[in-house]
Amino acid sequence: MLDKLCSQHPICSWGRRLGRGTDDEPRRRRRGDHHDHVVVVLLLLAAEVAFVAAVAALVLNLAHTHERRSMIVGILCVLFGTGMYAAPLSVMKMVIQTKSVEYMPLFLSL
Repeated sequence: MLDKLCSQHPICSWGRRLGRGTDDEPRRRRRGDHHDHVVVVLLLLAAEVAFVAAVAALVLNLAHTHERRSMIVGILCVLFGTGMYAAPLSVMKMVIQTKSVEYMPLFLSL
């Protein structure tokens, strides 16, 4: 189900780049499928670690008081926390547009 959702969702287009077929054409199993997933996860993990390191370096070098550092990190936390809790709304939008609960995860319906 996740493969189908990722291959159709505009934000998660990596499913199409990895050679997954649409509903019309069957998916051909490739030898490196698992390897591709591992590479994608490792790249995302590396990007996240690099982002945290960059934020820490910039905050420590550019903001010289504890209050200013706390304010910058707090604003970033509020922005990313809001994004994290607002992300399931894109699934709700898809459910409303398609008028089908096929893509709706169980935790959203509880």
